[in-house]
Amino acid sequence: DRQGIHHGDPDPVQPAGDLVGILVELAARMQLGHDHLSRRNALLLVNVRRNGYDFDSRWEDGLACRRERKIMDQLTGKDEDGDMTFPNDQILSTDLKKRAGFGKNGEKNYPGIITNLQMQTYLVITDFHRRVNKKGMEYGMPVSVLLPPEAIWGYEKVTDKYSERPGDSWDRIFSWMCERYPEATEKDIIRMIGRKPTAVG
Repeated sequence: DRQGIHHGDPDPVQPAGDLVGILVELAARMQLGHDHLSRRNALLLVNVRRNGYDFDSRWEDGLACRRERKIMDQLTGKDEDGDMTFPNDQILSTDLKKRAGFGKNGEKNYPGIITNLQMQTYLVITDFHRRVNKKGMEYGMPVSVLLPPEAIWGYEKVTDKYSERPGDSWDRIFSWMCERYPEATEKDIIRMIGRKPTAVG
């Protein structure tokens, strides 16, 4: 079932840099196959931040904005049953911005919308590439490549923890962070991973 099973509105207003950085680190370690712990914690973080919602379910329940939808539409598709699919297309974030209709005469606040989608774990940075000119030569600074986690690890793995209460997933991430950063205070860790989701029902 791809509906929002926890039916709580996840709090998207958290400091962006720390949480996104944690997810990027976990995603990178997962891609490189460094350890099972990285995969487990990345998937726990997905459960906490999404609160049981796939993006389609979030959109249907009125929790996603139109600009988020425009970006996700460029990175996903639909199968014959109308379910979301996740092609592994490498699109530079600069190109994604144009395709989704952001720019001077289009939609506004592309960086903010991208950050929010990362905070909710619907997108992760998977790589960096330099742009290529018409002569096939690279130029400029490396630009990020963004993909839904499902495009990297598969839908079943990404949603594996949906059956667990987000608060329980948060507890496990919090414990892991305490072990990883023993010098950090409880307040520091909460600033990085966000507040514990409130149980609903």
